[in-house]
Amino acid sequence: MFTKVFSTLFVIAATTAVVSAGGRLTLCTDVNMTGHCETISYLNNECINLGSALANEVSSVDPEGDGHKCYLFVNAACQGDHFDFTKHHDDIGVYEDRANSFYCNNAN
Repeated sequence: MFTKVFSTLFVIAATTAVVSAGGRLTLCTDVNMTGHCETISYLNNECINLGSALANEVSSVDPEGDGHKCYLFVNAACQGDHFDFTKHHDDIGVYEDRANSFYCNNAN
């Protein structure tokens, strides 16, 4: 009985870990990953509003690892126009100094 309950709990915990997996995203206030930079941990599909040090200041981005797609939004609460990316960008172009929130998810 104990083994069956333990096995069930393990499967539930493993499933939860897969569903909520995330990663880390580094955002910098200047091009070429310079200026003030912050690395933010996230869960998949979790909208994160940028703090005052990054809001309307981001110029470059670098998601950690492969297999994630991120969306950088011009408004808080992941609303409005967005820049989507799966890899490092030294310059986010027309979205420079406009980002206020982001979310990422598995690109697969």
